[in-house]
Amino acid sequence: MREANLKALRELHEKQLQEHGVDNLTPQEAFPMVLKECSGYIRGLGAGPKPPKKARGASAEVRAEIEQLQQAAADKECALHAEIERVKQESLERENKLRQESIDRENKLKQESIEKEKKMRAELMAELMSMMQSST
Repeated sequence: MREANLKALRELHEKQLQEHGVDNLTPQEAFPMVLKECSGYIRGLGAGPKPPKKARGASAEVRAEIEQLQQAAADKECALHAEIERVKQESLERENKLRQESIDRENKLKQESIEKEKKMRAELMAELMSMMQSST
């Protein structure tokens, strides 16, 4: 791998010499043309400086804050699900109550209709009896 990179750098150098008579590319310009970018490396400059330890501690603080925010989000999501379930349950109870009230109202109307029919039959029977007694 290193030999291939070295060969590619030499070819780039020779190309520059052929085209311009001189190689004007700095290592910072040439390396990115030849070397592929690797994670953890500053392109063309190698690994580069490591972040100071203070910054590493800050990332721990950031991670802790992220964890707190994730926990808060999970708690809120849980509360929202509970609220949704409560509202669904209330809606279902309200619907059942209205359905039962409708059934009760229908039964009451049927009962009143039956009572009126009985009363009318009794009045008709009384009137018929009265007419039969007056005709005899």
